[in-house]
This record gives sequence, C-alpha cells and structure tokens, in this order.
Amino acid sequence: MENRDIRIAFFDIDGTLLPPDHHLPESTVAALNILRAKGVQLYLATGRPPYHLHYPEKDLPFEFDGMVIDGRPILPG
Repeated sequence: MENRDIRIAFFDIDGTLLPPDHHLPESTVAALNILRAKGVQLYLATGRPPYHLHYPEKDLPFEFDGMVIDGRPILPG
C-alpha cells in the first residue's frame, strides 16, 4: 500500500515499539528505514515524564527526528 500523505509518524516506546529488554528487533529497524526512505519523519512518544525514562534516546539503535515526552516535543540539537 502506498500512502504519499504520511509525513510524520509517532511511536510509543514503552512496551510498544521498544520491548522490555530495550532492544529494537531487526524487523522494526527495517520498517523504520523504509519509512525514512519515503521521507517520513520519525518521532518517539511517551506519556511518561522525563524522570521516568530509563533509557535516553541516544542509547537506541536507530536515530529518530525527536521525541514527545509527556505531551511536550523534544527536538534534537
């Protein structure tokens, strides 16, 4: 299915995109790479406040365009 209207995608990280062992499966990384190749911006999302995050974005094996933490956007550098 081709959908040229998708420009941005948000992924919940707490037990959805990221399993409890904090390891992104290769199939997930492959799917994210396909989206990125189609020009889709990729963001992580969590409803948790920053002090409840046990892993910084920089420790994940995939580079995202930013995060939304507890409803607040956090953009890189």
